[in-house]
Amino acid sequence: MRIIALHGFTGDGTDFDALRKNTPESWQWLCPDLPGHGTRAVIPPGTSLPLAQHLALLDELRLHFTGKTPCVLLGYSMGGRLALHWALQRQDAFSALVLIGASPGLSDPATRSARRHADEALAASVESGGVAAFFEKWWESPLFTGLRKLPPDTLSALRTRRLHNNTAAGLASSLRGVGTGTLPPLEHKLPLLRIPVLCIAGSEDEKFAAIAHSMAERLPAATVALVPGAYHSPHLENPSALAHIFHEKLDRP
Repeated sequence: MRIIALHGFTGDGTDFDALRKNTPESWQWLCPDLPGHGTRAVIPPGTSLPLAQHLALLDELRLHFTGKTPCVLLGYSMGGRLALHWALQRQDAFSALVLIGASPGLSDPATRSARRHADEALAASVESGGVAAFFEKWWESPLFTGLRKLPPDTLSALRTRRLHNNTAAGLASSLRGVGTGTLPPLEHKLPLLRIPVLCIAGSEDEKFAAIAHSMAERLPAATVALVPGAYHSPHLENPSALAHIFHEKLDRP
């Protein structure tokens, strides 16, 4: 099986290392750094990287990875939003879609506008205050309760990687280009997605567990799975349990 995995905001492709180690060696993974992150974090200040640019890059990488053979597409959080847009545009390219802690966007115009302004304020904040100051506040988000419960050495390594693998310009560009308030909502398009979809959330992540169930109700071929004991980042918090779900739901003849 071949899998393309898209990481979340502030992350990079190495976020899936622990998950990969819990899956069969025969599985082939492509875990690219998304624009504004990791090896693609250094970009000109003030640059905005729109959805079309993200998908063009990803489609080029996909062609090198699988050619015309459909593969599994996995996306976490921000990567999940991108994966959903990509899958809807190129259903022929994917055999299945896995969404982890992801949402189809904000359907209400007022809510989406408010989120866009909040993302812009956050982008301006990281540009003016720098990456270190940004992460001091970012880590306190309720979304990362599960990460704060990781073993101290693991958490320290993750924090260090986040700090060193991000730039202010990169994070700001990501917020402006593909933030939740910027991307168009997809809830009304979910019934058009014909490929199998596995909607995953942490069992302790009430918000995204509810979103997973809500999406599954609108998708023609969807399954919901909750990762026990995990919050918003199951691939980092409980990779062995997540891998077990993959074996059950994806590793079939």
